Amino acid sequence: MGMAVFGQTIFVGTEGTPYFISGADSASMSAQKVESNQACASARSIAAVQGGVLYASPDGLCLADGNGVTVVSSGLFSREDWQALNPATMHAVEHEGIYYLAHGTGCLTFDLASRKLGRLSLAATTFFVDRTSDELFAVVGSSIVSVFGGTDRRTGGWKTPLITMPAQAGLSWVKVYGQQSPAAPAVVRWWGDGVLRHTATFQNTEPQRLPPGRWLEHEVEIESTARITRVSLAGSTQELQQT
Repeated sequence: MGMAVFGQTIFVGTEGTPYFISGADSASMSAQKVESNQACASARSIAAVQGGVLYASPDGLCLADGNGVTVVSSGLFSREDWQALNPATMHAVEHEGIYYLAHGTGCLTFDLASRKLGRLSLAATTFFVDRTSDELFAVVGSSIVSVFGGTDRRTGGWKTPLITMPAQAGLSWVKVYGQQSPAAPAVVRWWGDGVLRHTATFQNTEPQRLPPGRWLEHEVEIESTARITRVSLAGSTQELQQT
């Protein structure tokens, strides 16, 4: 299907078992069959990253490195959800430590440092990295655009996984730590037991009250164009001061 190089090893993605080819001299290279059944679903998804190679398999996003092949999206995507993105059509590129994986209607991002997946509202048909100018370009429709080349910030969003408390507890305060302002506010949504209980807009770092109620399961979502470092929910002002 395709190849990429990391270190002194060539990764070979196939329709079956992947291979590593290595050796000190081109005349004496040896091929090693990797103990993994993660086939390469798309040659265009193969991209060399620091310390390894990322590619799309039928089961998820895979990292091939010195330890073998690992499905790094395991736990974030079920095989059914991943297949719905049509991995055979995926294409990718690495830029500034981020792996961009386009899947037709959108784009997934994988941060190599934090090992976290994200989503980007970018429907690109191909990517190109200009190493001289250190810019990432994408073909969107019939236009070539510079990704993150403008001065305006995009709106970023993040949502916690489902948090289950040991017992029903009342939360009274919410505080957002970051660089939010009237020009770049932060919007926080809070779910209790699967129901949206409260939406708040923060233009500064002052805490705000939450509506009364006791819930067992909690989810928190935040959106902003500003840099946000932390969101804290507390049951009292004493707890809030300790966060």
